[in-house]
Amino acid sequence: MNYIVYLSHSSKDIYYEALYSIYSLAIRQDLRGVSFIIYTDDPSAFQKYLGHAQVHYETMTPALMREWRGKHNFVHRAKVRTLQDVLTKYTGNFLFLDSDTYVQQNLAPIFSRIQAGELFMDRMEKHLDRSKIYKALLNHTVAIDGIPVTFTEEVEIWNTGAVGYTNATAPLLEKSLALTDQLLDYYIRHIIEQFAISYTFQRDRRLNPLDAYVFHYWNVKEFRGYLRQIFEHPAAEDRQSLEMIVRKIDPSVLLKQKLDWKYNGGIVRAIERMFGKKFALAPLKIEELL
Repeated sequence: MNYIVYLSHSSKDIYYEALYSIYSLAIRQDLRGVSFIIYTDDPSAFQKYLGHAQVHYETMTPALMREWRGKHNFVHRAKVRTLQDVLTKYTGNFLFLDSDTYVQQNLAPIFSRIQAGELFMDRMEKHLDRSKIYKALLNHTVAIDGIPVTFTEEVEIWNTGAVGYTNATAPLLEKSLALTDQLLDYYIRHIIEQFAISYTFQRDRRLNPLDAYVFHYWNVKEFRGYLRQIFEHPAAEDRQSLEMIVRKIDPSVLLKQKLDWKYNGGIVRAIERMFGKKFALAPLKIEELL
């Protein structure tokens, strides 16, 4: 069985992101070939929109979230625990997606490759020696399986906005969690689990990018305003209307608009940004999309 996994909790904005991600897949392929597993603190936020899909809800209680965050109360440690927990309850091929993702192609070919044993992540961002965020880890030594390992400049930094794996990956995820905890004892950064997963995976085998299939719009938070309008509009209660909207609003296009605003406005834009002006999306008119 093919599963797509989400960890979506604590915020209506994040629920809406996950819903939009699911609908972006629905306009690309028949959903009868995939099931969704949603780790959330509020299943009711999804149920009225997903009556047509096969969905398993895993309830995230405050106590469970505290446990998964660990001793450093690190929220993204819960991502590693989610990747692990899925494997204890389901058997198949898994694609974990961050809520802020937009599927751009049919995922059937990816699931076939996952089943064949390939590992996937969102994309390779840079090497360790080019990373400001992880600079403190360059030449740092940790113990993996009791053996000292030093992080050298050629270590690849992969984004974990998408992770494709199977039950056979369980030992790697156990090592990823252990490495996450080691690194948190040394250096707390908001995406340290990303380094731990990508490092553990790449030591085992070659990683494959997913960014041609799934767009991760982590840097377009302005889209959340659109999502509130979309899912709180009466049209969202109709599946066909919602799919029509999702076809017409692609977050990758919005990112291009944002980057154009930021870098192509000349001296005027530079002055505006100096005085705190920020990018804003054009007003959304739902009726014109239907």
